[in-house]
Amino acid sequence: MLLTIDFGNTKIKTALFDEDILIKHKAFTSVDELIKHSAKTKHDAAAVSSVAPAKLEDFVSRYFSFFKKEPFVINNKLSFNLKINYDTPNTLGIDRICSSEGAFFLFKQSPAYSSYNNQTYFIVVDFGTATTVEIISYPGVFEGGLILPGLNMMYKSLSKNTAQLPLINLEDYKNFIGKSTHESIASGVLNAQAGIVDRAVNFVKELLEFPFISIYITGGVAKHILPFIQHTYFYEPNLVLYGINQVY
Repeated sequence: MLLTIDFGNTKIKTALFDEDILIKHKAFTSVDELIKHSAKTKHDAAAVSSVAPAKLEDFVSRYFSFFKKEPFVINNKLSFNLKINYDTPNTLGIDRICSSEGAFFLFKQSPAYSSYNNQTYFIVVDFGTATTVEIISYPGVFEGGLILPGLNMMYKSLSKNTAQLPLINLEDYKNFIGKSTHESIASGVLNAQAGIVDRAVNFVKELLEFPFISIYITGGVAKHILPFIQHTYFYEPNLVLYGINQVY
């Protein structure tokens, strides 16, 4: 049994895997909660992806103290199932690699994999604290992607840096054309997030005349944006954890 752990900017997510099968998953807000969960969860090893160095360091130290062995920490120097075609691989976020690895694994389990060819592209979107979009070409080549402020970051930035614009709620969205300042901000931010998926799809269509595009979506705020996505997609909230399992 492998305990996979994803240290995000706001939450810590875990999933227990038996080979390639996800048995159970849970989310925490602190390392204390995670250590308690690890102690009562039967597992043979732990594998970790992190974008929060301080939390990772704390966990590794406390995990070793309890289990007398270190968790497997994913870093940029490992070999991956995907080929990394990136100019600065040492700066590539581990979460971006793992979400892409997770998408590639799930695609290989799908019926579409039988016709996998050079017309196939993956678009992997993580709607989290930041929004990331990855492009993966045939035969499993991570080409890079885009990073932009996440949904909540956009909202808060407008309120903080623009004196007369209020901080709003997602429920303020009414229609594409806002009829009040609250509605206009809600529409602008939500449609900007969804629109990056449209732009990624159009980019691939500019490369190939008749591409087959698979879109995989994950992330803590994805549920707010999914209704605005105008393409067929696969939503998997544990995509990074699937990727961690595959890298291990």
